[in-house]
Amino acid sequence: MKRKNIMLGGGYASAAEAKPGQGIIDKKAQNFPYEKSPACQALVKNGTVGSFDELTTWFGKEINKELVPHKINSFQSWQDGLSHLKSASEMTVKPTVNVWDTLFWGGTEVVSQFSQKGFDIVLSNPDYLYLDMPNEIDPAERGYYWAARANPLKKIFSFAPGNLAQNAETSVDRDGKAMSITSPATAPSIKGISGHLWSETQRTDAQAEYMMYPRIFAIAERAWNKPSWENFKANTVYSSESKHVNKQALENDYNHFVNAVGARVV
Repeated sequence: MKRKNIMLGGGYASAAEAKPGQGIIDKKAQNFPYEKSPACQALVKNGTVGSFDELTTWFGKEINKELVPHKINSFQSWQDGLSHLKSASEMTVKPTVNVWDTLFWGGTEVVSQFSQKGFDIVLSNPDYLYLDMPNEIDPAERGYYWAARANPLKKIFSFAPGNLAQNAETSVDRDGKAMSITSPATAPSIKGISGHLWSETQRTDAQAEYMMYPRIFAIAERAWNKPSWENFKANTVYSSESKHVNKQALENDYNHFVNAVGARVV
């Protein structure tokens, strides 16, 4: 990871920068762990990279070079490792980037930025595609909630990877508040979506299976099937008050989906 943990995200800030509702931390204690590495210090000192923040992108480029002699023609990285590239053409092997920003933290804009730079994109938005978030809002449910208070089956099924902004019309943010997201002028280049179950809180096979199923089927459905209610509209504002999404068609599809899963999956 780029930093020690997720506490440098939108939920925490230094005492001088904190906004109402944010946790307060000592940013120096959460800084880049490799700042103390003599090798990394040398790369910054001799000008190979401009700052410690750029080390992950430098590392990604070095790995990319190693692929060429071995005739490997694919390269994929999390967004953190490629954030300082101005264009996908800076790498010999065209990179695919996993974008993991939440939509309420500006994920739609980040996807558009990477797309404009020529990257293929795999969506990994944690507020829809992380299965280590709770199934439901209930004290008995296990899981993190830094990205979403819950990722229930219907929310994942309703995810619109081809028109990220429209998710503001069909769901709420982590804190249960309405969102307002404007779609970009051009549809981004989405190669696919990817569901994730980070395993550090899953202590048994039963726990992992409980978090995976049946939600993994909803992820597969959104990855493989473009529904009638997902249509990209450029420069369009989506919110809890907009009426761009055919919610009846969505409801019909969801009812068909849950009935099929209930009848066919043991």
